Amino acid sequence: MLTNISLPKLTTIGGGFQIANNTELKSIDGFPSLKTVGGALDFNGNFSNVSLPAISDIRGAFNMQSTGDITDACNNFKSLSGQNNVIKGKFTCAGSQVKPGGAGTTPTSSGSSGSSTSTSKSAAGALDVSSSAVMGLTGVLAAIFGLL
Repeated sequence: MLTNISLPKLTTIGGGFQIANNTELKSIDGFPSLKTVGGALDFNGNFSNVSLPAISDIRGAFNMQSTGDITDACNNFKSLSGQNNVIKGKFTCAGSQVKPGGAGTTPTSSGSSGSSTSTSKSAAGALDVSSSAVMGLTGVLAAIFGLL
């Protein structure tokens, strides 16, 4: 049911960063100051726009899969991947997917002409962010909303 998320002053995430299975979330652009992700970045769902304008360091794997057309985002992030670049780990980015999946899944294209799939490997290994990212983001949200 999440339709938007905005943390404009967030600059660092110490571990993995995961946004998954939010079918109403069409755009991931509420992190304009995010510079560092200490682990993997794993976005999958139904979005068509992703923007992380300040990102300068993703220390783990990068997985972005969507049912939407994310060709522009894939091209942008692909240029940031490589062992000595912004994205240090395995790079996967695929749009127009039948069933977009989390880190470690193989993209399944719907066969439309708008799909974009790109994977590459580097020396950094893939990271499983399934539980650590949820706990990390939960901690961030709890701190912001005073739940702790």
